[in-house]
Amino acid sequence: MTHMVSKTARIGKNVSIGAYSVIGDNVEVGDDTHIGHHVVIDGHTRIGSRCRVHPFSVIGGDPQHKKHDSIVTPALIIGDNCTFREHVTVNTGSSFGNEIQMHDRVHGGTSKKRATTRIGSNCLFLAGSHVGHDCKIGDDVVISNGSLLAGHVCVGDGATVGGMATIRQFVNVGSWSMIGGSTAVDGHVAPYGLVSDNRARFRGPNLVGLRRRNISLSTIRILQGIFQQLLGRMSMNGMKDSVCPTMSERARSILQNHRGNKYVEDVCNFLLHKDISMYDWGAKQQKIGFIRTSFNDR
Repeated sequence: MTHMVSKTARIGKNVSIGAYSVIGDNVEVGDDTHIGHHVVIDGHTRIGSRCRVHPFSVIGGDPQHKKHDSIVTPALIIGDNCTFREHVTVNTGSSFGNEIQMHDRVHGGTSKKRATTRIGSNCLFLAGSHVGHDCKIGDDVVISNGSLLAGHVCVGDGATVGGMATIRQFVNVGSWSMIGGSTAVDGHVAPYGLVSDNRARFRGPNLVGLRRRNISLSTIRILQGIFQQLLGRMSMNGMKDSVCPTMSERARSILQNHRGNKYVEDVCNFLLHKDISMYDWGAKQQKIGFIRTSFNDR
């Protein structure tokens, strides 16, 4: 065969490697993984079992950042059953990166000496997509064709990023949310939410994603209501914006009224996280457009 596999690389059982692919010194590949032709896997990279890497992908490349110190050896960790289509690039962590906690789960600890890009299991990365340094991506995530994740982006479980979307550094994308195609995302995206347009505007619940998860109609209506309470022109008490509570106060009040509802708690706790601000939700007197959808077809 014409592929090049380092003698120090750790290759699992039943792994297939295509022609002209290169596997670096510090790479670990899990069992039953298929690596196509003309693939490069480098850096301190660990790929789980039953993954598929298609031609011309580069997994574990150095961060695309001027401040990165090539002497430091950050890492990339990928779970099981992930698919990387053609021309996907995934960078390792950076020499200056720190561990970033996801809002709904934490994928293990990472030392400051070796910051890590982490990808969960059952993820799909379509052709030409890019994952930057120090990103944290959960399980069951779909990154569509040509989408770009800058450094330090966190994506929660089950989120979908539409084609050609771009996500700014340090943005948090909540679990089971949806980002529309060609959307420029420069603020955080709420769990179960839908954003679209350039720049990204919050559109309400991710109705398609919620239905795909078989979420009940009553829960969807509750989510639709709390998004309106959080971001609508009228407060929960019917007051105008000029005198209504802050967004954090609204979130705390909603939590008290919906204790035990996992979906409501996910949204409000995401909003109350110390890194989330009103600016990130497009607060600056920006009009919020809600999708007004009938559920009569359910």
